[in-house]
Amino acid sequence: MTCSECLARVSHCHGTLIVDLVAVECTDVDCVDLDPARHALVVARGRVPVSTR
Repeated sequence: MTCSECLARVSHCHGTLIVDLVAVECTDVDCVDLDPARHALVVARGRVPVSTR
């Protein structure tokens, strides 16, 4: 399978961006830019609001 963004030479990453309360990291060890716009998959982890109802 060929990535259309790779073929179009669009700046992107194939990893998952993990946004934490204190840090941002990517699962792709070769990632050079942690901008969320470059990542198709972004996961936010940390405190999740809990409903009191």
